[in-house]
Amino acid sequence: MKGLYRQKRTWWFRFTLAGKQHRVSTGTRDEAEAIRVAEKILRDGPEGKASTRVWGGSIDAYCDRKLKAGKFRPGTVGRVKSTLRVFAAQSECKTPEDVKLSHLEDYYNSRRMKSEAGARSTLATIQAFLADVGLLRERVEFDPGSKPERCEVVVYREDSERWIVAAPRDDLKFVLYCGFHAGMRAGEIRYSRPPWFDLRRGVLTIPAKELQTTPNGKRVLCEIKDRESRSIPLTPDFREFLRTFLADCRGHCLVSKLKSDDGLYDFRRPFWNLAKKMGRPEVSPHAMRHSWITELCNSGNHSMQEVAAWSGDTLETIERHYWHKKVEPGALDATFAGKRKGAEILEKLDKILAAGVGDRDGRLRELKAREVAWQHGVGAELTREEQIELAGLLYLSSIERSKG
Repeated sequence: MKGLYRQKRTWWFRFTLAGKQHRVSTGTRDEAEAIRVAEKILRDGPEGKASTRVWGGSIDAYCDRKLKAGKFRPGTVGRVKSTLRVFAAQSECKTPEDVKLSHLEDYYNSRRMKSEAGARSTLATIQAFLADVGLLRERVEFDPGSKPERCEVVVYREDSERWIVAAPRDDLKFVLYCGFHAGMRAGEIRYSRPPWFDLRRGVLTIPAKELQTTPNGKRVLCEIKDRESRSIPLTPDFREFLRTFLADCRGHCLVSKLKSDDGLYDFRRPFWNLAKKMGRPEVSPHAMRHSWITELCNSGNHSMQEVAAWSGDTLETIERHYWHKKVEPGALDATFAGKRKGAEILEKLDKILAAGVGDRDGRLRELKAREVAWQHGVGAELTREEQIELAGLLYLSSIERSKG
């Protein structure tokens, strides 16, 4: 049986509970008896410890249902499982049926001390799980005077370069480049594959959905948040790093050398450790995306439409959630230079709109077809004006779909 081993002629059992590894003596020298003791531990939990056997089965079944129904993406499953398992361990409830409203309130109050938004998000995950399995219809009531804070954590370019240099491993450097230089989401980074990176053209293309086989042989459907593929230009530094890094990659960019659910490198703990080392423990992997969008918007070198197309978000989302205006001499001029470029592009698009929807749709199809053809080595690359026009047309198209 996996986990059983001998120590001084007595059988011991090694197992994982609530994310921590434990070793328990079975108290016998007989292997058959030791197996029975180990099975009892897995079924009922060790003496004095909250059992996660029932939790584990319920959590796995819940996530499997959501994944098959298309409600969860593969990256979401790992986050949800982790959230529920941590709650199970800290609440000391042996089964989901034991959870009371007071447990949720205590957990929420402990989490909100660090982040109100984080506490609400965590609690929503737990309550959604409990409602799905038909338990505890009561809900925690939030303080009406409190509201989720907007993420204000940004690492500016001069500091992010120091993070990359300080990263102890190349796979963590890859994660930092993906976040700080390309604005990729955590799930996109984890499931990234070498074919996404076209070093000849200097472009990263993230597919809307992709059926993948993970290193441990599992077949998963990876679908990005906005459900629309997007292309992002690679910075010279990122491109140079990839020339060496991708040479050793097979299948996926981040393969774990340790045991994991999907065989992929879980960079969360190494990232947190680096953040603490750099004196910024509040920085999360998603803050890299905030930093990237902020740098692009504040530079004045790119239109808002370009940033929206590269990031896969709407202009409204970028301005409301991602763009952190820099208070520095000259930053205001740079910021509004970007807005002026955006106004010029919108003026050009207004002329296309005036020609009729059919004409605009035809132009969008033409530009998209030429871009795809060039990606496959046929024809010439779109000019910068045409690239900007395509980005704007894609944005307007997404707005129409959302209204429809």
